Amino acid sequence: MRDEKLLILIVITIISFILYAIGIYIQVVFQGIEWGNLFVYSLLQLFGNEFGVVMVVIFGTGLLIVLYFLPKLDSITIFLCWFFIFSLYQCAINSFLQFNNLPDEPINQFFKYFFPDFWYPTKEMVFIIVSLILTILWIKKVSKEEIKSIDMVIIILLSVSLIIIISLSQILLINA
Repeated sequence: MRDEKLLILIVITIISFILYAIGIYIQVVFQGIEWGNLFVYSLLQLFGNEFGVVMVVIFGTGLLIVLYFLPKLDSITIFLCWFFIFSLYQCAINSFLQFNNLPDEPINQFFKYFFPDFWYPTKEMVFIIVSLILTILWIKKVSKEEIKSIDMVIIILLSVSLIIIISLSQILLINA
């Protein structure tokens, strides 16, 4: 049996994908808001609202399950879990607050104030940095190992890829 703590982290992350998808659906269907994430927007355009949000959950869950069964990629799995936890729960909370006519986007508003034209990538870069710190701490304290150089290279490449996709989302969807 693989590490139970990692499995718990993955389950918490999968729940974030489900809540995120519900939040997307609420905003797109009931509020008529176009989603600002390029990946999600593309899935919604390709598959429609209902199946598009299902595809978001299937993609995220599938990725985490595949990574769980590849123990050599535990560092990457841990990093992605932390990143998704911060990013997706925050988005889901915003959607639920907005749907209930409550002040929404408390974290986004902070970044929108200081970085009005590039708030989304800046926020996600902060999430990436915090996720990296938590990944290193997890590996040292929970796994009681050292993070390998190759894992750091992969995490950095993954982080750069995420920032590029998020920046394109800001440029092509949010600022358009």
